[in-house]
Amino acid sequence: MRSACLRNARPTTSATSPLLPFLAPRAFAEAQRHTRQDDRRSQKEQETKSRSGGGNVLACNGKERAALGARYSDIFSFARQQLRSYSTEGSNGALPRTGGRISFRPSQRDGKLKMEQAEKEGMSVIPRRTIRKVAAVRAIPRRTIRKVVSVWGKVVPWRSQGFQRFSAHSQPGLGGQSKRPARRKTVPISDGRRQRQLKVIHKSLHAYQRRELPQIQKEPKIMDGRYRSLQRRILALSAPKVRTLTLYEPFNTLRRKHITMAFAALDRKVYARLNRRAQPIFLQHLPDCASWTASLFSSGAATEPDQVWRHWNTFDDEIRECYWPHLLIYLLDKFPHRAQYFLQALTHRPSVESLDLCIVADAFENLARGYVNRSWKSVARENLQESKDQFIPTFYHIFREHLAPHQRICSQDLLFCVAKLASLEDFRRIFELMKKSGTHLGHDVLLHYTNTFAKAGDFEQALSCLEIIVKGAPNDEARVQLANEQKFRWSCALTLHRSMMNKDAYHETTGIVATLVGFGVKLDILLYNVIMRNAMEAGDVDTAFKVYNTLDENGLKPDKFTFSTLLHGCTMTTEPVAFNDFADYCAETAKEMKDPWLAADYLYYQYVRLHRESRNTETSLGRTQQLLQSYLQFFSPRPLEPFWAVHAGSSRARSDGVLTESTFMDPPPMALYIMLQLEILKASSTDKEQVWALYEKFLELVITNRDPILSKLAKNPIIWNTFLLSFCRIHHFEHASQVIRDMPISGAQPNVYTWNILMQGFFKNQQMQAAERVYEIMRSRGIEPDQFTYEVMLRGYARAQHVRKVGEVMEHFDEEERLDSKLLQDLARVHDQRRVLHELEKARVRREQRKEMEAQAKEEKEKRRWAPPEFAPLIKPKEGVNGKGGLNLKPLIEPGSRPGFRFVSVSKK
Repeated sequence: MRSACLRNARPTTSATSPLLPFLAPRAFAEAQRHTRQDDRRSQKEQETKSRSGGGNVLACNGKERAALGARYSDIFSFARQQLRSYSTEGSNGALPRTGGRISFRPSQRDGKLKMEQAEKEGMSVIPRRTIRKVAAVRAIPRRTIRKVVSVWGKVVPWRSQGFQRFSAHSQPGLGGQSKRPARRKTVPISDGRRQRQLKVIHKSLHAYQRRELPQIQKEPKIMDGRYRSLQRRILALSAPKVRTLTLYEPFNTLRRKHITMAFAALDRKVYARLNRRAQPIFLQHLPDCASWTASLFSSGAATEPDQVWRHWNTFDDEIRECYWPHLLIYLLDKFPHRAQYFLQALTHRPSVESLDLCIVADAFENLARGYVNRSWKSVARENLQESKDQFIPTFYHIFREHLAPHQRICSQDLLFCVAKLASLEDFRRIFELMKKSGTHLGHDVLLHYTNTFAKAGDFEQALSCLEIIVKGAPNDEARVQLANEQKFRWSCALTLHRSMMNKDAYHETTGIVATLVGFGVKLDILLYNVIMRNAMEAGDVDTAFKVYNTLDENGLKPDKFTFSTLLHGCTMTTEPVAFNDFADYCAETAKEMKDPWLAADYLYYQYVRLHRESRNTETSLGRTQQLLQSYLQFFSPRPLEPFWAVHAGSSRARSDGVLTESTFMDPPPMALYIMLQLEILKASSTDKEQVWALYEKFLELVITNRDPILSKLAKNPIIWNTFLLSFCRIHHFEHASQVIRDMPISGAQPNVYTWNILMQGFFKNQQMQAAERVYEIMRSRGIEPDQFTYEVMLRGYARAQHVRKVGEVMEHFDEEERLDSKLLQDLARVHDQRRVLHELEKARVRREQRKEMEAQAKEEKEKRRWAPPEFAPLIKPKEGVNGKGGLNLKPLIEPGSRPGFRFVSVSKK
């Protein structure tokens, strides 16, 4: 039997285990939900399509996958068409049907009447069918409730599906720009906020001039990126009203202040805080910039640097020398996804002689911050993603050739954004180049680089960044003070903790601690907690408690995180009952500190201990009263009382030896989840219909939002998966489909564990095609299967004697992954063992070939991505040779000829 309590507390879904495993309480609190509106909208659109028919689950074509977005209710009707019957005794047909499909979404008018009636009654008593309809109405996105919107002078209704935001007759912008015309938005700016921010910037400028300007001796201060950034902020915040900047003059007569103000106007688009505090600056570009851009990027030249460079060299010399900043600023303002291709053409010779590297560095800063903040809503997503992927290699080549000799030319914000945009391998390459060239990296940027390397588990590079920081201190006293700042200590703790991403690197903990102490870091309770957590994750319980016992000797007092770390580590051991005394001490500490999460950790310990002591379900159900008493030591029974009223055989709260209502703590969502899981388990063992009654009460409480703790728990799919697992165990797949449909009511979305539970239920009930259908729906919704998904499929195909599909599933297993003993027993029960061995060998060969092809494709892609742009010469050899034996070189542009897109100088106009 698969163990219910895993070492890392993953909520693996197995219908064979008597209790559904779950995350640790603190891990549950820190988990993030993926509830982006775009994902919900895409799922909603996919669910409107349906298809019937099975097929190979691992080799479905694109046409089949396009029709996978059906609601899960189609699985039930699909299986009925295949003359399969489900074991749904006692369900009484709880849901109305229309044409073989479950109808649960009423019209808006009926839903509105139902909602008004329910609100008048206070939602005190809600029939079962009314709950479905009210939930469906509340699940409608807010966008579908809007009446009308004005689009291009027309008033059209707003729909959530099939609505085109723009007119079909509108002309698209250049290179995928949005079809909506640009509008000037003038938002009232608070003068007080603007003045306060201006004082802060002036203070930063004075501090910069006092500390860092004396260090700059060889180059002027305009070559410092931080100085230019502060000047742009001052120019943007100093104006009390809206301004308009006209960029008509040539570059040789254009003042530096105008260039700075132009970039200040561009910064308002990519910096939200500056946009809220500074008055708008509208740019009036040279009228010829539009025609220059059209000619420069003609014939799909946006992704071909060589073509852009060729077109750029056909311009007049006067235009290229005097108006290249105008064109660059115009591209950053109108077509930012094309600006970096123009930068490649500018920095390759022959281009311009008067190339100002400060403008190039500021352009890169504007692009980097725009990519990080996703500021350009008017650019098509595919064009923006293409230029974003190419930004890091472009910056690397131009930085190496032009910007690296100037150590302070790049602003700190640009260096900060590079770490956010680059992958780990790309960032390592850029960081090595920065160290080699001696690029000036500020204190905060180095801490950000430390955190970037630490989160990826590269503690060696993280320690090198910390070493650069402490070496910059002028003396030992300043070094110790710098090493004990809060940000520095948090980066040290992150580096130490994330070094355990590889379990084999536990022996490096001692060396990392010694290095931090060498930097001057004084070990506090934060770092001691990390050391104890690393020991617990590695299974070294003795070392963790030795460190805990030395806290008093070092003058430190353990906090709530110390007890939670140790208690959770004791829970994950093979014999948690051995630490019963320490767990009781943690319970008393939780009462004294009034920490609900430490109390939840204790409740989790009791749950695991009782489950380990009694493996069979009946004995576990007999000890639920003991777990309930542990719950009532800390938390209020109020969230559980509605479920006790529904389930007649449920355990009741007793007031003997418990706290009063005024001293109760509000239970965290995980503590409530543990008790609800026990209620569901007990209801499923006594009366199967009681589970459906508990679910309806749970849904009613979630819809009416009576209990905020329960509503917060409902936002996580883990509690929904518990009900889903119970229905799949008793083969009530109609109720299971209803659970999946009701999940979006609270904002939860089905995850990979949801589909694993459902798929396993169908496989256990010998519904092969329905199980494959679940797999296809999961893939169509963008959810990648995990290792347990393939284990469920392999076990189902082995029990059904489908040898060929067993080989197809084995292709997705990792060679280093050890198969479960139960799974090996299922494979051994296949009748044709010779064919099984043959299919397994074929799967191994296909897996190796696929990995080799993927590695080659990835290597070729990275090689092409990082290869410097190739610029062909402007002259090409003519075919054949002349009479003297030399090659005839024919220029691409004949002397005296006039190309079709050569422009007359604007200054002559």
